[in-house]
Amino acid sequence: MIFFLFIISIDYFQAIRNIGITLGPLTQQSTTYVVYQDDYLNQQFSLQEQACWSNCAPLDLFYIKSNVNQKIAYTPLNIINTGDTDLIIDSIGLSTQKGQTLKISLNNTNNILVKKNGIEKINIQYICENKLTKENYWAVIDITLKIKKEQLKFSYQYICDPNFHPKRFDWSYLILIVTMSTFVLILSRQQKLSAFKITYYDIQNNKNVVVFQGFHLGFKSAIIYNFIFCMGVISSYIFEKKVEDVEENLVRFFCLIFGFILISEICYKMIFLKIKIIKFLRACDIIGLLLSIVTLHLYVDNNEPWIISNVLTIFLVGTSIKLFKITSLKNGISFFIPCIIMDILFSIFGSIFVRYEWDSLIMKYFNTPLTAQFPYFYPIYKKRCGWLSISSILFPAFFFAYAHRVDRYKDSIIYRLISYIGLLVGLTLWFTFSSLYSIPLPVSSFTLFPTIGISAIIAFQRNEIKIMWNGEFYDHVLLNPWRNQIGERRSNIGINPEIELQNITKVKLIRLSQNQVRLNNILFDGLLD
Repeated sequence: MIFFLFIISIDYFQAIRNIGITLGPLTQQSTTYVVYQDDYLNQQFSLQEQACWSNCAPLDLFYIKSNVNQKIAYTPLNIINTGDTDLIIDSIGLSTQKGQTLKISLNNTNNILVKKNGIEKINIQYICENKLTKENYWAVIDITLKIKKEQLKFSYQYICDPNFHPKRFDWSYLILIVTMSTFVLILSRQQKLSAFKITYYDIQNNKNVVVFQGFHLGFKSAIIYNFIFCMGVISSYIFEKKVEDVEENLVRFFCLIFGFILISEICYKMIFLKIKIIKFLRACDIIGLLLSIVTLHLYVDNNEPWIISNVLTIFLVGTSIKLFKITSLKNGISFFIPCIIMDILFSIFGSIFVRYEWDSLIMKYFNTPLTAQFPYFYPIYKKRCGWLSISSILFPAFFFAYAHRVDRYKDSIIYRLISYIGLLVGLTLWFTFSSLYSIPLPVSSFTLFPTIGISAIIAFQRNEIKIMWNGEFYDHVLLNPWRNQIGERRSNIGINPEIELQNITKVKLIRLSQNQVRLNNILFDGLLD
């Protein structure tokens, strides 16, 4: 069958009162569809928010079936004059989007007379090629009616064969992969919680101790994540719109909180922004709160544009790296394996029940900052953007952060570099196979195995696998995050002399081990005699 989806958008200086537009009857159908009548646009044909091309959600509009066996098809466009005088349509313009080559024509385009209380039928002709490609099997058609100084513009999609599935390769995916991988590499360096210090007073050692540098990930964390993931997907599948609204608002709430934390942490690095403005609120806190609110407002008010959505995605990823940490490769594996298994199970489910439309449905039901997005250079039917789920970015980011701490201990960059290359290779392989076979593939299987596997092989060759596996190294972020900020930390009750003496002794021993202690030779004069 030939599907085409009619989309109407009205653009005029004044309402065109005495005109109506209908479509049909179509081939093998006797139904005529009212598009525009009595200054009212049928909501089934309304673009409005959906027409915004900066939004990556697929168009969800009314569609009409036609005859698939005909290479040449027609759509009757009925122009109805409801006035008491004749109406002349100066011109009807027709165009398609850039890069689309579907052949379309009208049998009448200029000085069309529509008599009073009469109907003028115009046939829109489509010629579908024998060999369909991504460029000619589908098109977004724009038609503009000009009547004196007024104009009525409407657009609709036309698809020659709904069973034709073009290859989904687009350079936008490669741009998205490189960009998000680079952001993950940069954000993984900023793991330390600086602005929000949670401490307790250690009576035995007479000092304040920083106890919170994030939640540690392991098997229990994976169970919690998988449970939440399953509940979210199943609820969306069963209850659809009701649950979607709840999930969307919940994601926006987390974007606001995580954005506030990330921006505050970044601003806290500037000394002049640490000043308290109102009681417990510092300048960095106020800036973080304002910027996160403004960003979320722009996202909602401008119909969820992809570029602002990506900013919110970065908020989620950056703050999650600070709040959730892997303490050893062993704990990381126990967290990642259950998540990979869940990813594979849902991919199998999608391959059986959803198949080709799986990624279109993801962008339809989960067009939120939980996906990083980039517009296609050549959009196709029901798909306008490439996307990566936040888990495909965030899980490797957790390992990036751990690799960074190991590198910091070893004073190298080898594990960060290998992890970065592994992530690029994994995402590229996933994208390539997804484009070729058009089925849902588990992203985590393609990203985590090369990212972690190659790093583990390098660690084995360097005889450092035990250190990485058990986390047996001095972790500056988790064990002593304030080693460079000793001057800023002060005990409220002073320093115990015994503790001060112990610290001095430790410093002297360190200096002695580093050959920084010189003895006065005069003290040893006469010993040889």
